[in-house]
Amino acid sequence: LLTTGCGSNDWPEVAPVRGTVTNAGKPVPNAALGFQSAGAPRYGYGTTDAAGRYTLSTFEPGDGAIIGDHVVVIRPGKPNVEHPDIQALDMSEPKNDAAYKKAFQAASRPNKKTLVPARYGSPDTTPLKATVKPGDNVIDFDLSKD
Repeated sequence: LLTTGCGSNDWPEVAPVRGTVTNAGKPVPNAALGFQSAGAPRYGYGTTDAAGRYTLSTFEPGDGAIIGDHVVVIRPGKPNVEHPDIQALDMSEPKNDAAYKKAFQAASRPNKKTLVPARYGSPDTTPLKATVKPGDNVIDFDLSKD
């Protein structure tokens, strides 16, 4: 029998991973996380919601991360589309490029209280590490403690 493709039986074992990212006790919304394991075919990734919560995916949505040790990278994510400057835009009117640009720039400005420091954005400089074990994993990060 000849088999092709990347069937799930060929993938390394993963386990569910979820948690919260905070900075000085406040949630870090819209941050992108990457769980990077040496030699792994893929990284676990996720994005925090408004409450700083995330769920990782590697091969399928919400499946978690590969079991083992990881370097964790956290970067600021997409603009907050719930920001008041964006909510104030009149979507029924023809698009005003200057108004949209100004609103998205305001929404993209980091909040000083929940800023993701640059050192967390690279696998070479992040101090964050995590071990994913079989079974459910809850892994929280407080960026003010490192």
